Amino acid sequence: MFLIHMRRYGSFSLCFLFCTCCFRNLASAQNIKHDFEGEYSQTIIPSSSETLTFVSSIESETAIQVSNTNLQYSVPFLVSLFLRGDPKAIADYLLVNDIHLLDLDNEISASNFKHVSTRSTSIWTTVRYIQTYQGVPVYGTELAITVNQDDIITIVLGTYMSNLDLIDIDPMLTEEDVQDIVADNYVNGNANMFNVYESEFVVFQSTEGTLLAWKINLSYREKSMTNSYEVLVSDADSTLFQETNLDVFVEEGTGPDESTPNENDSTPKGEDPPTSAPSLHGKDGIRISKTNLQYSVPSIDLESVKGNPKAIADYLLTNDIHLLDLQNDITSSSFKHVSTRSTSIWTTVRYIQTYQGVPVYGTELAITVNQDDIITIVLGTYMSNLDFIEIDPMLTEEDVQDIVADNYVNGNANMFNAYESEFVVFQSTEGTLLAWKINLSYREESMTNSYEVLVSDADSTLFQETNLLVTSSSSGKGNDNGNGKNLRY
Repeated sequence: MFLIHMRRYGSFSLCFLFCTCCFRNLASAQNIKHDFEGEYSQTIIPSSSETLTFVSSIESETAIQVSNTNLQYSVPFLVSLFLRGDPKAIADYLLVNDIHLLDLDNEISASNFKHVSTRSTSIWTTVRYIQTYQGVPVYGTELAITVNQDDIITIVLGTYMSNLDLIDIDPMLTEEDVQDIVADNYVNGNANMFNVYESEFVVFQSTEGTLLAWKINLSYREKSMTNSYEVLVSDADSTLFQETNLDVFVEEGTGPDESTPNENDSTPKGEDPPTSAPSLHGKDGIRISKTNLQYSVPSIDLESVKGNPKAIADYLLTNDIHLLDLQNDITSSSFKHVSTRSTSIWTTVRYIQTYQGVPVYGTELAITVNQDDIITIVLGTYMSNLDFIEIDPMLTEEDVQDIVADNYVNGNANMFNAYESEFVVFQSTEGTLLAWKINLSYREESMTNSYEVLVSDADSTLFQETNLLVTSSSSGKGNDNGNGKNLRY
């Protein structure tokens, strides 16, 4: 009799069981709308200086990579009726119900991720999360889930940390304390001389264990040039233990923004460009790498430059630039000094390449002078064969800010802050062009986003975007000591 009932009602029973299961998931899907939210600790502060002494050097543990470049994930059919056209809800559903597909460590669950932004282009939407630990963001982590126009998750990329071992998360410093520490190190205590556009309490996983820190993103003017740094301050002993030059490292881009999907896939390669952005690729700079130069100014001239690292670096460029093996069209006049930074054991003198007085994007020269007035390391990148005849900008700064506002905040310029705007020469794979480099930040869902954007001076299009917060979190390791990476002006 049981078998007869099963034959008669079997299809209905299976359907009922399926629907019951789906509606449980639907309840989960609806609850998802309230998950992954929260307040990002974010405050505006200020900063700048010449001498920075790192009391400790703490190296970040290498983050675990998440890389699913052809996932093709769809939510169940009945669930899709409720989540259709909502990329964030679809991404949340994956994390809550099918996170096992991402092959994360067993200790990692959906509750470890907090939503921070959703960005759309004409063909995809990228939903971004960060990892948190007891509600505090984990430094150097991100999860970027890409949903295409058909509500299918095609790519999941990111980095996360495992085996975090803090028991008590209770900051010893306040934001005001951190502001004072950074001001003392960068602008001799004068907080009015710099701008901190993000200040955040974070969990930092080092090679020695887990610690609490403050991440500060700051900018300050120096000789008509804006410098931008990300600095980490230990919450336990108030020391600065890591500095990343955001202008230098933006090309490095480890983590979610580095991976390249299948060439035939129309999904993003990590940069979330505005829909109007064409694709222009920067030409690779020519590398300078002299890691054991041991250069001394000749004794006849030494007395005039003794104890002056910048003068020593200038002397090398003016008199012995041939030692750097640069192309013949490059001379000392091709470089402009932008900063001199000292630690307790060395000084780094930095230059950028210029062309007819305009900075060349993607270039830098860092000359390290030790305590004995010897140049030990010269690292950098430069461009050769620039082919402009006339440099005359067609756009003004105001024009560029309007263009950026139209693309990022629907034309409302009051909703974002452009903390650096500069006219530059850009060497693309197709030739040399003039552009505007804009570093901007804006608030979105209680989170501050920070991007570097390049705008063509010729046709007003945005052709390159770099997420400064993502690249900075995954690039810098330790002090700014001349251990150069992919240098980027």
